[in-house]
Amino acid sequence: MNMRMRSGRCSAGVQKQFAALPWTKEMTVLAALEAAAKHPRGIKFTHQGKGETVLVTAIDDQKNEGRGRNWLYEVNGKLGDRSSAVMPLKAGDSVLWRFGKYQ
Repeated sequence: MNMRMRSGRCSAGVQKQFAALPWTKEMTVLAALEAAAKHPRGIKFTHQGKGETVLVTAIDDQKNEGRGRNWLYEVNGKLGDRSSAVMPLKAGDSVLWRFGKYQ
């Protein structure tokens, strides 16, 4: 599976990509983020809640702004419609975490 994180923090933006994270049966978007954190050149992230209420609150040093920009995820180009902890992934899926406004 493929995962990217994109932040528009500076004018050029910052992007990290994990091209070949190992997929496992019953993997979720949050589990993929945890796998990226374990990578030798991984990321750091924080979240709050459990299960259906998980909210990723920061990736690396970029924290959610609340009413402004926040961390949002997409799977295969489609914006997530539930907690990352319960959004299932299939082998070959592509996940994008982007820092922006929900629209």
